[in-house]
Amino acid sequence: MIGAVSFSSQSSRDRLQAAVEAVEAVSRAEVVIAVRAQARDYLGRDLAVGCAFGMAALAFQLYSSFVFELHWILLMPAAVILAATMGLRAVPILRRLYLPEPLMALAVRDAAAALFFERGVRYTRERTGVLVFVSLLERRVEVLADSGVLGEVPGEEWDAATARLRHVLDGEGGGGSLAEALAEAIEGLAPVLGEYCERREDDVNELGDLVDLGEPSDAQPEPEAEEPETEAETEGEGQ
Repeated sequence: MIGAVSFSSQSSRDRLQAAVEAVEAVSRAEVVIAVRAQARDYLGRDLAVGCAFGMAALAFQLYSSFVFELHWILLMPAAVILAATMGLRAVPILRRLYLPEPLMALAVRDAAAALFFERGVRYTRERTGVLVFVSLLERRVEVLADSGVLGEVPGEEWDAATARLRHVLDGEGGGGSLAEALAEAIEGLAPVLGEYCERREDDVNELGDLVDLGEPSDAQPEPEAEEPETEAETEGEGQ
């Protein structure tokens, strides 16, 4: 998977976390970075291509000059389908040959929208959450901002600020680190967010700054619920 190692190393995580902290230091935006190997499973597409290989194998058996036993005519196409499907799923660059761009774009948007709610980006105090969703198979970055950001930052300026971020995977890092390119693009949001969503004195870090790689350890701890006062404590305060 392109860039997987680049994003999973501790140095890359630290660099991306520093980029988030740089943006949040000058604004009240709450930035969350999420990196996924792929936005959707695409198993149906993989099986369809695998079946095409299986049909080709069957046609070869039926029409070639070689003579195949009946059991091979039954078993070989199934084996080819299985091997082709598993092989394709293991090589992302091959999968991109038959996955349509509109399908991948829709998959990334859907996955980002779902995570926007699951990760709590939608529920910040002033609706200033910003999700940077990176999907490696599709080579796409989806940027979702809440109403507190979109309502303050003019649309043209926001589009210009996020343009570099959305295309950071187009050149596969340009020979450098994908994590570094992503971090620099995120830091590019600081000027516009600092101007229109200026940090307040009472600002708190609501979502944490850790990079979400979809691992259990990436989950942010939930705030502890306050314990209700007991009847005895209430009576004691009233005396």
